Order: sequence, then structure tokens, then C-alpha cells
Amino acid sequence: MENSEKTITNLREAFVNIDYNRVNELLKKALEENIPPREIIEKAIRQGADEVGKKYEACEYFLPELVMSGDMMKEAIELLKPMMQADGISSSGKIVFGTVKGDLHDVGKNIVISMLSVAGFDITDAGVDISSEKFLSEVREKKPDILCMSSLLTHTMPELNLVIEELKKAGLRDKVKIMVGGRPVTEEYATQIGADSFGKDAYEAVEKAKQLMKKR
Repeated sequence: MENSEKTITNLREAFVNIDYNRVNELLKKALEENIPPREIIEKAIRQGADEVGKKYEACEYFLPELVMSGDMMKEAIELLKPMMQADGISSSGKIVFGTVKGDLHDVGKNIVISMLSVAGFDITDAGVDISSEKFLSEVREKKPDILCMSSLLTHTMPELNLVIEELKKAGLRDKVKIMVGGRPVTEEYATQIGADSFGKDAYEAVEKAKQLMKKR
């Protein structure tokens, strides 16, 4: 037990230090020691992500570190997913996530997706430059609990409203919760267009997603 706790502590520190090779080495060690995937996620990845977030807020880390951290978390979650499913660990909820039409930015989206994955959500990454028709198709096919949309450019913000209006016309609006975000998007704008929630960053998005699931 003591060895397992030491492995988890070292793994958490490796995530915080964004030490890719050390993370891979310790993930392998944790699995060899039969540490449950849930424990690895809760005590190493999630807590490590929290520390990275604090460093980012304190300007000790910047966007490149945040991106690298997100990529590391995403890879770790992908590695652990089969074992989580085998252990019967249920999803926190289903999410479809995409960047709106006219916007090719995916860094922010990818960071948020990694954080939501760490929190146990089952994510479909719809990609970038997604039209309202494609969003509607994803909602129909995947039947997500939450539709997350990001807009990183001011001139693409109206696309968020368009998707919501198209969901209403298709009779799908009441079947899915909607969260929006992105650099120019504000909470006031989210309310104005009728979104259910607004996430200003990856950490807030996770908390808002959890809150939305309680309302379903």
C-alpha cells in the first residue's frame, strides 16, 4: 500500500512538472502494481491537473505548458479507458464538443476535452469549423447529455446562436443541455442566446458540466 501511495504521489508530481517520459514510466508502474484506474485518475491525473491550473493562474505556466499538460492527460485517459470500462466505471455523462463554423481553433477545445475526460465524461470530439447541420446531426445520432460549443473569434459568435435556433426548429433543444465558451464569449452573451451554461476556462467548464448533469 505504501509503495502504491508513493507511485501515485510521484505520478501526480510528474504531471505537475509536465515530465512526459516520467509520466509514461510511472503510469506503467502504477498498472503493474494493480492500482485501480479510478485512483490513478482521481489522485494523480485530476489533482495534477488542478496544480497545473493553479500554476497557470499564477502565471508560472503559460499556454504551451497548458497544451502539453492537456495532451498528456488525454493520452493517459485513453490508456486507462479500457480498464475503466472493464471495471464497470460509469461515465459522468455524454458530451458532444465542437468549434463552430468559420473557426479553426482547437487548442482550447482540446484542453477542455482533456479536463472533461479526467472528470469521467464520455466525449465525442466533433472537431472544428462545424456547421449547424453537423451539430444537429451529432445531437440526433449521439444523443448527448450536453452539447459544448466553442467560438474563439468574435465574428463566429453568431454561429452559437444559430445552432441553438436550429435545435429549436428541429425539436431537439429540450433534449440536450448547451454550454458555450471561448475567448470572446461572455456569460451575458450565453444567457442572451439561451445557452444553459457558460464556461470561461477548462476548470470552470468541468464544474459547470457537473452542475448541468444534476439538472437532467
